[in-house]
Amino acid sequence: MNRYEQYGLINIKDIIPRILLDIRYATSDNFYMRPVYSCAVAYLREPVAKALARSQHTLDKQGLSLKIFDAYRPFSVQELFFSYIPDPVFLKKPIRLNGLMLDGSNHSRGSAVDLTIVDANGRELEAPTPFDEFSDRAKGGYQGGSAQSRKNRDYLKAVMMDEGFLPLESEWWHFDGPDYGSYDLLDIPL
Repeated sequence: MNRYEQYGLINIKDIIPRILLDIRYATSDNFYMRPVYSCAVAYLREPVAKALARSQHTLDKQGLSLKIFDAYRPFSVQELFFSYIPDPVFLKKPIRLNGLMLDGSNHSRGSAVDLTIVDANGRELEAPTPFDEFSDRAKGGYQGGSAQSRKNRDYLKAVMMDEGFLPLESEWWHFDGPDYGSYDLLDIPL
């Protein structure tokens, strides 16, 4: 058992081997402009990963796939992000008191995932914004941009919601997994 499994986290690739990963926070291609993870892996709580596998199965029937940008995020990384951009619309404020993690992102619970849909060749379907664009255009109800980008965003939302995921209104790419609030906050480095 690895250090993640002892906390109920499993590698998404173990459940969905064909899923694509583009873990931006293991690179400098992110809003923070430098890597904050030492490896490009994606972990989720097992029930959340299984629900994600069902979403992937739905897309398989269409010749499409999911592409993951982020999943489990250590609490300390959320603290770093919030200190860099202290905007609670786009980043959940982490609260630590006397060393105890009291509140924070569902990413730090291993129960949230950032993702998009790709075609059979791995190309992202058009979306209203790129991943991690913190603007009004990223909102789930944004009515600008092309009709196709809104259709793709709404399809992703429908596929994810069919498996119990809840969308975050401020970010079209973010989904909280079923029972997201029942998991403890974690700070295991990646």
